[in-house]
Amino acid sequence: MKNKIFLILTGFVFIFISSCTKDFDAINTNPNNPDSAPIENVFAYTIKSVSSCFGTTEMETAAGYVGHVTKGKYTDITTYTSPPSSGVWNVIYRTTASNANFVISEAKKTENFNLLGATMVLKVYVMQLATDIYGKVPYTEAGLGNDGIIYPAYDTEQAIYYDMLAKLDTANDLLINNPQNGNFEDGDLLYEGNITKWKKFCNSLHLRLAIRISNIDENKASSEISKIID
Repeated sequence: MKNKIFLILTGFVFIFISSCTKDFDAINTNPNNPDSAPIENVFAYTIKSVSSCFGTTEMETAAGYVGHVTKGKYTDITTYTSPPSSGVWNVIYRTTASNANFVISEAKKTENFNLLGATMVLKVYVMQLATDIYGKVPYTEAGLGNDGIIYPAYDTEQAIYYDMLAKLDTANDLLINNPQNGNFEDGDLLYEGNITKWKKFCNSLHLRLAIRISNIDENKASSEISKIID
């Protein structure tokens, strides 16, 4: 009798343990904290991060400094007593640079060349703002923390501008209005995958960069402008 009771209890314990450990890893995986994300989602988040910072807070701050807007309550900006904002720096180096690098890497692997070109344009837009605001900034090694680079080197404004112009040349060649060249409309919060609009963005940004260097390197600026308008 004792042996039967022992066997029954042992069976219950075995069933209990089995039921507790079945699909244990799946049951205890937090769906709100995934280890990876679809490339389109990361691209969408990158656009959102950029627009929420530069389209609202930072544009409002800049407009206040130059007198385009004024405030009746929070007057620290319009009276020039506001400390330097870290918002731009944080958006660039905490989210945008690393996320853009991830999308660029994955787009190359999947041969989604339109997404690759669009992400390169978006990254140039952000890095141009960074160097215009701060001068020398991490550029070549920016956003490579996952590769072990936690103290990225600072690049000169000239080196950054010349490389960004080259990047825009590449991006313009990659952006082709053909579905076989890649589709990313599901993650494109800006243009819904419209390649023509991305090429216009690319070319407009190219012209802006060329004009910015016209007083420093007139020949280089003229050459870059000719690529767009000729």
